Amino acid sequence: MKTVIEITNKLMKEVKFLDWKTNALSFFIPEKRGDIILENAFIYSSSPQAEKTRPYARISIVSEYGKLVSYQNCYLYDFTDTQKHPFEKKINYHVPVALTAKEQMSMIQKFSELYDRLREFVFLPEISKDEEEIIKEYSDLFTKVIPKDLYGYYYALSPEFFCWMKNCSSEADLIEIMKNQ
Repeated sequence: MKTVIEITNKLMKEVKFLDWKTNALSFFIPEKRGDIILENAFIYSSSPQAEKTRPYARISIVSEYGKLVSYQNCYLYDFTDTQKHPFEKKINYHVPVALTAKEQMSMIQKFSELYDRLREFVFLPEISKDEEEIIKEYSDLFTKVIPKDLYGYYYALSPEFFCWMKNCSSEADLIEIMKNQ
């Protein structure tokens, strides 16, 4: 299975219809479809001149190969409730914890590393204590790295992932927080 960094780099090279200088990719969230694990993410404008509004597209990538299998323009088919999350809604995409740039990058790198480890056992019905600890760390960093304005969008990418985390770890209770956003 490719790492998140490998998937992201491949995606940015292969998806030519998006200008990656003015668009940004969210962190990935896994989804299980049959026997296949997908990585879901949303895309939003990162142009310094543009007002920051909600994500405008959703993508799905096959984890094993890092291959794009779905691109959904949210104006045609939305992955979240448009009434609850209208397109003109203003969003703060900045990391919520006040840190230096170096600390922020370190935290994001740790978050990505934990996600890579979590993907090795995601959606298994039983996990070890070490794997439960990874879920707890991931859950804790999630609330430090992801702005609250985005919780509902992340939840909409894969509600079953957050339910799975809740079932695996009593301390990884992001689902209640996210459902209310």
